Amino acid sequence: MTPSARDLRANCLRGRRGAFSVVRQRPCRRSRSPTNEGPPVNVAEYIRSINPFDLVIVLILFAFFILGFIQGTLRRLIGIAAILFSFILAANLRQPLGDFLKANWTQFPPDYAVMVGFGTVFVAAMVATTLVIQTYYPKTPLFPKYQVIDELLGGLLGVVQGALILGAVIIILDTWFTIPGQPARDNELPGLRAIYEAYDPPGAPISQTAVIYREALVPGFLAVTGPIMPEGLRAFYPSR
Repeated sequence: MTPSARDLRANCLRGRRGAFSVVRQRPCRRSRSPTNEGPPVNVAEYIRSINPFDLVIVLILFAFFILGFIQGTLRRLIGIAAILFSFILAANLRQPLGDFLKANWTQFPPDYAVMVGFGTVFVAAMVATTLVIQTYYPKTPLFPKYQVIDELLGGLLGVVQGALILGAVIIILDTWFTIPGQPARDNELPGLRAIYEAYDPPGAPISQTAVIYREALVPGFLAVTGPIMPEGLRAFYPSR
C-alpha cells in the first residue's frame, strides 16, 4: 500500500481510543473531481452574431422544399434543368449583350452594364421557362405507388433548385461588386447593391452562405461546366 493510501485510510479510521474501546470509524467522503466545464454559451449573443442573410436563406430554401413537396419530383427535375439552361444561356450571352449595352448605356460603367445584361437574360429565361413548366407540365407523380416518396424527393429537389438560383444570383452580382475600387453611384439600379451587401456587408463578416458558395459550390460548379462556360466568367475564380 502506498504512503498516500495509508494516510488516507488512517484519516478515515481516526477516532478516540479508550482502554477497552474499539475504534469509532467515521465515514470517509470521496472528494469530487474537478469537472471540465467550459464557459457558458450565450444563445442570444450567438443568434445576434449570425448574418441575417443566412437566416433568410434558410427560410427561402424551406419555402422551396414546400413547393417541391407540393408539385412533386418530375416538375422539380424539369425546374432544375430550366435553371441550369437559363444560367448557361445568360453566361454565354453575357459578353455579347454586355458589349451592346456598353455602347448604348453610357450612363453606366462598362462592367456594370455587362452585369446588368447577365442578370437580365438569366431572369428573363428563368421566368419564361417557369411559365412554360407551370402551364404545360401538370403534376405527374414519378412514383405513383409511393406518393410520399415522390413528395419528399420533390421537396429535396426543390431545395436544390433554390440553391441553384441563389448561386446564380451570387455569381451575377460578384462579376461587378467584387471588382476593387467600385464605389456606390447614384444611377445604380435599385436593389442590386443592397442584395450584395446583405451577404457581403462592408466592414462586417461575410455571411456563411456566401463563404460556402464562393469557396466550394461555385468553383465546383464551374469545374464541372467549364467547357461550356465563357473564359471571362471563370476568370473570377483564377485559383480554382
